[in-house]
Amino acid sequence: MKTDLLGLKINTETRAQILAEIKKRLEKREKTFIVTPYSEFFHKTYFDQEFKEILNSADYALPDGISVLWLSYYLYMPLTLKNYYLKIIQAFWQIFRTGFAAIFNKKLIKIIVPEKISGSDFFWDLAALASENGYSIFLLGGFGDTPEAVAEKLRKKFPKIKIAGYSNRGPSDLSVIEKINNAKCDILMVAYGPEKQERWIYENKNKFAATVAIGLGGTFDYVAGKKRFAPKFIRSAGFEWLYRLLTQPKRATRIFHATLGFLNGALRYKVFANMPFRENAASVIINRENKILLAHRSVEKQNMDFPGTEHWQIPQGGIERGEMPEKAVLREMKEGLGTDKFEIIGKMEKAYEYNWNLAREKFFSRYTKTRGQRQTIFFLKFTGEDKDIKLDQREFSDYKWFTTEEIENKIYKARLPMFKLAMEKFKELKK
Repeated sequence: MKTDLLGLKINTETRAQILAEIKKRLEKREKTFIVTPYSEFFHKTYFDQEFKEILNSADYALPDGISVLWLSYYLYMPLTLKNYYLKIIQAFWQIFRTGFAAIFNKKLIKIIVPEKISGSDFFWDLAALASENGYSIFLLGGFGDTPEAVAEKLRKKFPKIKIAGYSNRGPSDLSVIEKINNAKCDILMVAYGPEKQERWIYENKNKFAATVAIGLGGTFDYVAGKKRFAPKFIRSAGFEWLYRLLTQPKRATRIFHATLGFLNGALRYKVFANMPFRENAASVIINRENKILLAHRSVEKQNMDFPGTEHWQIPQGGIERGEMPEKAVLREMKEGLGTDKFEIIGKMEKAYEYNWNLAREKFFSRYTKTRGQRQTIFFLKFTGEDKDIKLDQREFSDYKWFTTEEIENKIYKARLPMFKLAMEKFKELKK
């Protein structure tokens, strides 16, 4: 079972329960992808939707760090004040209140996520599971003799363990997959570093034969003795980040993102998640050839809301207070596309709701006091000619007509779920 924390799906089972499930999956040879999100991962997903999708595709997402337990409790605690600005103050105060609980009353923060399951500890759990049940392990990653040193440490602790192989070859080495498959391993442990290893496993999991694959970050360095763990009492108190800052100052930027950057996103997410949706009208515009119009966001809009993306979408716009959705969609299309040659031919019975990127929303942005959009989706028949379309360049830089098959590969990913729902209705209209 998983819970949603800032858009990441995190497992809520105990370590023993997850290990029991993994054992069953190994017995059945069910492919299993394991990730170990911690605060730095959360911060990364504020800006990288693709990485968030990779993490959410994993079969197990282990709560790696007390910060994840704290987050589950922080988001669980309700905002009771009605005023928008008082909500911000209350949410800010709750950071300190729940932070004290994370240090002095750890049972309290385990209401949703029962225990911390760090990758460095789960490494040994998987090794014990493999040793007891005759499964083999392949160690991939690390520099120099690191994977070999890790193999030796495992053999000393678990004399019966089967080490199928090890390699320090990097993710760009195309021979890595062949080496893994030749080893015929059951469990693949990858230490390419956070994010890089998760992307590599996601992109290659159907190419290698290993049943279980897990990214373990810098765990190999600690196991091999090339780096030292923080003392147990520091880790238990949740101050491992401070220990790493003092012993590895070159990681200052990463630690900043994993602490203050993480907290800032959690604060914003909590406030906006308690706000209503903005009413919106979206239009699936169909021409005589049954093709659908997609508009390309202007450079200004694209850089402001979706930096670094190729953003194609169906046209949409806000519904004014007291305005009928039918009137709003025709008004918005005339403003954005420069023509009123449309005829409403259908409407989705149920509105589609989606959130903004709440962890990045600004408290005083143009959409302040809303959490996302509730879209009423209309189907419009375009009765004019292409020459009639005159785009508002502040909104859109281009438009094209696409078949439904082409759109799935063209439309911006965040818009795809809504579009797929709309296509079910479109099939009925075509009949």
